[in-house]
Amino acid sequence: MKYLVVLAVVLFFVMLIAVRYRKQITAAIQVARMIKDAGKSAKEIPQASIRRDPMAAAPLVKCSGCSTWVPEDRAKRMRTGDFFCSDECMRTGAKAI
Repeated sequence: MKYLVVLAVVLFFVMLIAVRYRKQITAAIQVARMIKDAGKSAKEIPQASIRRDPMAAAPLVKCSGCSTWVPEDRAKRMRTGDFFCSDECMRTGAKAI
């Protein structure tokens, strides 16, 4: 009988708390559902459909003429080891050197 009274008191306080904070509890449940759904949808995306940019992996070099950073495979390289972003920069840079 004593445990029944304690259980009733605890349930009463839980109900009071639930009524007082029902909006916050509802918001927390919705956030938990959104996180769960986002995890499911992320697993459904096949990895083959994610495109990888091949330019992102190329190392960048600084143009000696205009100080622009360009991918190394697109840059023009002189025998001296200087890199240029275009023929125009190469001509102006070669004059300055």
